[in-house]
Amino acid sequence: MPDQLGAYRGKDAPLYYNSGTRASPTWVRVPARDKNMPISWGEADVSTDETDFKMMLKTLAEVGIDFQMVKDISNTAYTALWNAALSATTAIEFALMNGDIATTGNRGVRFFGQVFSATDNAALEDGQLVDFSVKPTRWIESDALAPPLPYTVA
Repeated sequence: MPDQLGAYRGKDAPLYYNSGTRASPTWVRVPARDKNMPISWGEADVSTDETDFKMMLKTLAEVGIDFQMVKDISNTAYTALWNAALSATTAIEFALMNGDIATTGNRGVRFFGQVFSATDNAALEDGQLVDFSVKPTRWIESDALAPPLPYTVA
């Protein structure tokens, strides 16, 4: 929820994974920190001799979620993500929101992804942290592709 200044705090942007189905989701909050969701586009050169400027066109979008978790083997979210990192085939549905996923009107992005990297950090003067990187993967549901989509809680 935005504060009185109309701004959102980073700690209030929860990350979830779905332990149910897409049609009947069971959202589990991931106790994550330092969440980032970079969005970038591929580029196609569409320049012509009509101008001295290089002209570009967006092609394919690339999105992902990078975040850290405290290494806690008793936490079900941590265990699910760590196991997914070790699996070549596990796909999980994720949602990164601007607030609680059960609150009408909150927004975010929702997609099926795979954990492409998990870096276990054990710095001398820090808690044990794991950096995760999740990217969308191909997911077919009811004979249709389920691409990343903006998501608004209805």
